[in-house]
Amino acid sequence: LTPELEARIKEEAEKQGVEAEALALRLMEAALPESPADPPMTRGARLLAKWKAENISGMWKDRPEDTLELARQLRAKAERRGGSL
Repeated sequence: LTPELEARIKEEAEKQGVEAEALALRLMEAALPESPADPPMTRGARLLAKWKAENISGMWKDRPEDTLELARQLRAKAERRGGSL
């Protein structure tokens, strides 16, 4: 990257509150056509890739609650209201 382009990416990443590398990856992925050798990504795979690029994946990793206990509480709440997970 040229120094000017690198500076523009860093500036835009700061505005968006994301890492410069994540923004650069997202921009390149959006600009390039899919490789014919690569199978098309499923909707879920695209969403996960987006979350990883934006550092959203794992954002609850430091939660103080026990994740199993939190899952039990959410399931119990859904069952009380008659819904399902």
